[in-house]
Amino acid sequence: MKKLVTLLMVVLTISTFTSCSLKKDTVTSGADDKLVYSNLIDEESKVMLGSVLKKAEIDQNHIDGALSLINDYNKHMTVFNEADKDYMEESDLFAFQSGFTTTEDSYINYGDYYFQMKKWYNGRDYNDAYCRTLAFLLMQDAIQVESPLKKEHWGVSNEDDFLYGDYATLTDYELVDIKEDKYPAYFTLFHPVFDTDKKEGFVKQIQDQWKKFAVSFDNSAASLITIWSVIEKESGVKIEHSHVGVLIENDDGLLFIEKTNPLAPYQMTKFSTTEQLKQYLVDTSTACYEKYDLPVPEMIVLRNDNEI
Repeated sequence: MKKLVTLLMVVLTISTFTSCSLKKDTVTSGADDKLVYSNLIDEESKVMLGSVLKKAEIDQNHIDGALSLINDYNKHMTVFNEADKDYMEESDLFAFQSGFTTTEDSYINYGDYYFQMKKWYNGRDYNDAYCRTLAFLLMQDAIQVESPLKKEHWGVSNEDDFLYGDYATLTDYELVDIKEDKYPAYFTLFHPVFDTDKKEGFVKQIQDQWKKFAVSFDNSAASLITIWSVIEKESGVKIEHSHVGVLIENDDGLLFIEKTNPLAPYQMTKFSTTEQLKQYLVDTSTACYEKYDLPVPEMIVLRNDNEI
């Protein structure tokens, strides 16, 4: 129960990424400015994902690890009894779709965390994967962190710490194939930027922190996409991750691969340009802050260590 409550608080206050109530359409194709995405529940979509990742030179073990997480989530979260179906219909909740789906909306609704939480923790006592979990699993060989934080500075010892839930997932979820020797890189890469200076550009402050930790990215077809929020409180200003995913550039355009939120589905989305991807990320995050009556912060989207 402690983990369940902790995860809920993280979801509602930090990772409010995909919980807003827009209803999606389900047509087979769309124009370039429409979102075309897959929930990765059918074999064809998963085979496509594996092929795309392989062409991007992602290690096969990491691909298999990602597919294991996807299959584990789908096995438990896409099977609904009659009571589930009635509740979903009454509440206008999402339904998983096979293959690719096109929506008129600017982001995807995966609403009702209480409903998803009940399903996830039915027979489980560990946290679901985070967006950072999937992204780092896939990108770990392409990211170097030469001067990582010591463990006491990871920010994982207190339930109020930003990455507390991530540590619980890495240590308790057996299917997460991120070895312990990679933990320093993980928690350094995703560490918030504290003690920020509003007179200095926020992008530069993120880049400067990564330079301090000697973070670097390989030049490849796969990129780490991070969206950062500038959070202003009485205690000061900090910059923290709102969402993370992996962008693959191939002959057909761009594919964005993400765990949309703890408890929410995995997703693979087609984009024509990085600007279209950026708009999707900002629109989604903005709508969710507004749903919870939270002030919409300044947001920054990076592709590896460069601003989009």
